[in-house]
Amino acid sequence: MTLHQLGFGPFFSDQVPPGAWPARIVSEHRGVLIARDVDGVHSINSTPSAAVGDWVLLEQADAGPYIERTLDRTSVLQRRAAGAFSDRQTVAANLDHVFVVTSLNADLKLSRIERFLAATRPIPTTVVVNKCDLGGAHRALSEIRALGAEVIATSALSGLGLDELRARLEVGKTAGLVGMSGVGKSSLLNAVSRTDLMDTGGIRVSDDRGKHTTTRRQLFVVPEQGIWVDTPGMRELALTGDGDPAVIFADVEELARQCLYRDCDHDRTDGCAITAAIEAGTLTWRRVGSWEKLVHESERAQNNQKQALRKKAKKRKKAMLQKIEGKERALEIKAAVRRKRRG
Repeated sequence: MTLHQLGFGPFFSDQVPPGAWPARIVSEHRGVLIARDVDGVHSINSTPSAAVGDWVLLEQADAGPYIERTLDRTSVLQRRAAGAFSDRQTVAANLDHVFVVTSLNADLKLSRIERFLAATRPIPTTVVVNKCDLGGAHRALSEIRALGAEVIATSALSGLGLDELRARLEVGKTAGLVGMSGVGKSSLLNAVSRTDLMDTGGIRVSDDRGKHTTTRRQLFVVPEQGIWVDTPGMRELALTGDGDPAVIFADVEELARQCLYRDCDHDRTDGCAITAAIEAGTLTWRRVGSWEKLVHESERAQNNQKQALRKKAKKRKKAMLQKIEGKERALEIKAAVRRKRRG
């Protein structure tokens, strides 16, 4: 396998000095990272500076290879860590494209798709509606396209849309698959790659959902096709402060600017352009509610990140002052000892 097949392009090669050892992180599980280079795979103790998809420079030690440096990224997909508004969790790095996978069953929700689209930008993103062999796909596809999203209808069982999906990737390019548990990401990946890369589960009849099978982020190189990153199913992709709902709700944002009052609450207020659009049938309360929720979430995340940065800066300043004061105190003690000896 060549570095090019692993996704190593000029952006990364320009960062690598002669004689360095580049490798790409292809998996992470229980504190152990797996890196791959032209010779094979290497286990590395986990480090917070690297994630699946990252390019790193390795160094050899007696205990095995370790990460000397993580290269700058072309892109990064992050989510807000559970239970925190300031902490971020990297889903995958250096993605050229993201496929948001949903399935044509009872679990398809437009508001969830809007959330994923807001979180994945500015990485080019396509919505993949899997299991379209179940029937009733036309309406769902039309509703998703109405969000301004690019959509591919697929079926891992019948082969529908797989050629179109393969055409979106090329050798050396990396695509990430994200979505809820059970939407068929692993089955779709196996079908697209024409090989059993992933274990898959069936559908639970009780709730029409697929069985969760992917338990860790993994990167796969498919010959003559490209690189795929499969991620565990997630209940939602919580926005970080970088999430921008405006890219998904440009129509709603434009209407909000047309409201008579700058502080309009968009709740049937006189002079509200959004209310007028809803009454005219060109906008829905569902879409407005989704917009307001994501805007508030993004703003809250931004504010919490700013507070976290201020706290870190304050802590660093305090530590620096303590270090300076400690050195000054030590010098005073030494001077006092010298004076006493002379005394």
